[in-house]
Amino acid sequence: MGHRKSEARLSRRVLLSGGAALGASFLAGCGSRSGADFTEDSITPQFPLGVASGDVSDREAALWTRYAGELPLRISVALVGAGGVSERVMDEPVAVADGGFVPLRVQGLIPGAQYRYAFAENAPGGATAEGQFRAAPPAWSRERLIFSASACSRNGLSFGALLQAAAREADLHLFLGDTVYADGSISREDFRARWTENLGTAAYRRLRAARSSLATWDDHEIADGWSGSAGLDAVQSEH
Repeated sequence: MGHRKSEARLSRRVLLSGGAALGASFLAGCGSRSGADFTEDSITPQFPLGVASGDVSDREAALWTRYAGELPLRISVALVGAGGVSERVMDEPVAVADGGFVPLRVQGLIPGAQYRYAFAENAPGGATAEGQFRAAPPAWSRERLIFSASACSRNGLSFGALLQAAAREADLHLFLGDTVYADGSISREDFRARWTENLGTAAYRRLRAARSSLATWDDHEIADGWSGSAGLDAVQSEH
């Protein structure tokens, strides 16, 4: 949607402010690459689409959420070490853009390391949405990586396969196109409604919280059989 991302550099020594703590469960989280830890109970109305991480390299990553509340937000990132012990490496306020979108790019990752992160309302007892991702290994690494992948998730159908994928161990998920079926959409709000319908399901929220993702598109993100720019004029005029 063209939202500007704020950038933050991770530090192994962070002075924590007196704002709301994100909770011992986040700091003590395990380092598993499985999504089994991220259950429906962790989703709140303030974060209707959960969280996501993407564009992850060996040194930086993009984190994202959509916030529907009214309180200030903070982002906390923890490095998961040996034995699953987490060390908080970033804790700072984040800005909420138009539409409730919160895009953030974090830098200074350790190649191949596992991280957990949380967006949280900066208030006692505030809502929290958590996720995890793994930084890419260094370019020279020959380590074996595990990928999960999906395509053609028609709106309104059951996404049980995505729930199974979220519960299994993997380093990265690939969205290979037709992540939504936006056929018939005309305005930007039409498209957002179709994306919200899918990304708001338990399956998508768990999967995107469990690991980072890379995505491409096919035709149904716009319309059945779409190719070129036809049908986008009304959406582009709204930007």
